Parts: sequence; structure tokens; C-alpha cells
Amino acid sequence: MKKTILCVVMIVLTISISQGQKSSFSIKAGLSNVTTRIIQDPPDQYVRLGPSGDRAGIQAGVAYDYKLLKYVRLGVDFQYLMKGYSNQFIEQPPYAEHYLGLSPTLSFFPFANSQTKYVSCISPGVGFNLNYLIAAKFKWQSHVDRYYWETGYTLKLNYQPGKFGLQIYYSIPFTKYLVYHNHTPPFDESRYYFVTGISFVYKFF
Repeated sequence: MKKTILCVVMIVLTISISQGQKSSFSIKAGLSNVTTRIIQDPPDQYVRLGPSGDRAGIQAGVAYDYKLLKYVRLGVDFQYLMKGYSNQFIEQPPYAEHYLGLSPTLSFFPFANSQTKYVSCISPGVGFNLNYLIAAKFKWQSHVDRYYWETGYTLKLNYQPGKFGLQIYYSIPFTKYLVYHNHTPPFDESRYYFVTGISFVYKFF
């Protein structure tokens, strides 16, 4: 595993040096608010199954991007994500779920012609998410379907005037992370993670 990571880093560095100012490599870390959204089929207004409260999360990883055009950059993020939920009925520490994620991203620079770097560095973007669950604290019963792969997209707003920058993001899922099958009364309860957060970014080059 260590050799694989080292090889990936070396490849990224080699490509970045060869491409000059067209590419950049950054690290980032930040905090988030994780919200569980519940959909029941058919809906039952009197029954909620298991813990589903909001909790604080963590994001940390690396990002590489390449300049396609003056106003467009293509990038990819590889990151660790801590999600989860709290139990709103019992006073206890929140449940943590740990993911590894890969996110190809398209960033836009609408103010690239600005003479001020504090304006030209503003870039909205959108990324596709592919996350894999590597560890979960809470053990669900047999009548629960647990999904280890999670897909979705993230809307981002970056501000990078120099080496240090900020990123605000909102992640919206395509897929559920869990389905709870209730029998009395009969219904399925699907759950989705929505994440709002901020990351601090440091650009190496």
C-alpha cells in the first residue's frame, strides 16, 4: 500500500513539473456538518427507525488539477471523509462512519481577466463523488441493507489568492447509504447523507 501511494505521488509530481504552470497540487482539510435525509416508502409519519441526527464531520485529502482553458480547470480529489449521525433520543457520542473518496472536478474561473488576483482566484466548481465505506461503528440488524459504495456530486466555491485558500462545498448524494426494512407496519426507510463544509487549502505548486 505504501509503495502504491508513493508511486502515485511521484507520477503526479512528474506530470506537474513537466506541465509547468498548467497544473497544481494541493492538500486540504476541514470540518463539515453531516445531515441524514430520510425517505419512507410508503411514508409513515409515526415511525422513525434508529439514530439519524446531524453530526460534525471531517474531510482531509489531496487535490490535483490541470488547466484545460483559460477559464476551465480539470482536477481530481482523493480524500478521507468522516460522516455519520447522532442519536437524538439517547445522550451518547455520535456514530462515526469512515469513507475514502475520489472526486473528479471541473472548476471555472469567470474572473480570469481581472487585474486583481484577489478576484481572479475565485472559482466555482462541480465534482462527481465516488466514496467507499471503510469502517462503521454502529452494527445494524439483519433487516437492514447497507451500501458500501456511495455516489453523488459536490458543488464547490474556491478562493485561492496564494498558497493558502478556502473551499466551501455542499455534497448531494445520488445513492442511499442504508435501507431499513420495517415489517409492522410494512415500509422501507432509505437514508442519504447531505454534507455542508469548509476546507482550508494549501497549494504546493
